[in-house]
Amino acid sequence: MTIVKEVTVEGIRYPVTVSDDNEALLAAAAAGRAIIGIWDPSVRPLGAGFDACLYLVCEMEAADDMLLEKAVRRQYGLPWIIAQTERLLIREFTKDDPMEAESADDGDGVFSDRARREDYIDNQYRFHECGLWALVLKKSGLIIGKAGITAGELGYHIYGPFRGRGYAFEACSAILGYAEEELGLRHVRIKTGEGNEASVRLAEALGFSRTEDTEQKSEGILTFEKYMQTDMR
Repeated sequence: MTIVKEVTVEGIRYPVTVSDDNEALLAAAAAGRAIIGIWDPSVRPLGAGFDACLYLVCEMEAADDMLLEKAVRRQYGLPWIIAQTERLLIREFTKDDPMEAESADDGDGVFSDRARREDYIDNQYRFHECGLWALVLKKSGLIIGKAGITAGELGYHIYGPFRGRGYAFEACSAILGYAEEELGLRHVRIKTGEGNEASVRLAEALGFSRTEDTEQKSEGILTFEKYMQTDMR
């Protein structure tokens, strides 16, 4: 079965080929279209057409509008919108975004080196669908920092000129909601240096509790954790 569905993304109508046929998927991929495979667990091997699919479903009905949009955004390099708050648009970074200046807050240089950031976008977002995301001011379109979830850990970095205005709390609150509702996370951690009073206050304001991690504490790192409400239902 092969059906070409359509979905509107950022005002443009895109076709998405949804199929259980290997050749149909290969042809659509060769034509540059977004594709979603319908997977039959009893069929082995699946074939190269299925290897080209980022998304597989067990039935046609599972290819809903959200999945169609994800397939389109991955195919055409459009950033996934994580959340919107009163002042911020939280989205994936794109290859056209300005680079950060080198700093200790950039870890291994992912966001200050163009090649590394492109690798991050191509791999972290595509295969894990989480990571650090751009925090964009709605009024100006300016990127004021980054925040997100990596391996169950909440991280953030607000650029110097924009600190002290509540952006970290605003962004992280929205991201925690996304982590629970869309990523299905039930437990999130925050790690910060012992002397980082601002991050300690933020963790507490977000409802995190400090844990006793002797090994991390000996290295000057404090660990906080939060259990989502899904655990208490």
